[in-house]
Amino acid sequence: MVPTLVDRLFYIFLAVIGVLSFVGGLFNAKNWRGKMKKYNAISSLCLGIFVILFFMMVNDVSFGSLGRIAIISMCLFPLLGAIVGLKAKNSFVKWIIIILNLLAFITIAFLLLLGFGMGEA
Repeated sequence: MVPTLVDRLFYIFLAVIGVLSFVGGLFNAKNWRGKMKKYNAISSLCLGIFVILFFMMVNDVSFGSLGRIAIISMCLFPLLGAIVGLKAKNSFVKWIIIILNLLAFITIAFLLLLGFGMGEA
């Protein structure tokens, strides 16, 4: 199946979000002034790692023998990001990061249910 233009734009969007989350989390972790910003940074790092792993999975990058570990980490990173994000100071960014992490978890859970739910005829 050849990816359409919309698919390619979506993949590029995912890659940009992943890289920005990852770099933003690293930048915030270096310059944090207290625990509350540290929690936002860790949460955005978890989201960035998930998006990068998801982008790699969608583009057929082989994880080799680490495939199961990659899938499990794709489930755990958004959950960890949402839980750590709840500890952050109340702000608009906190809730955006929590919602994005929960959407990431719901997405991978849905894909796993679809994948394991399809039996061979």
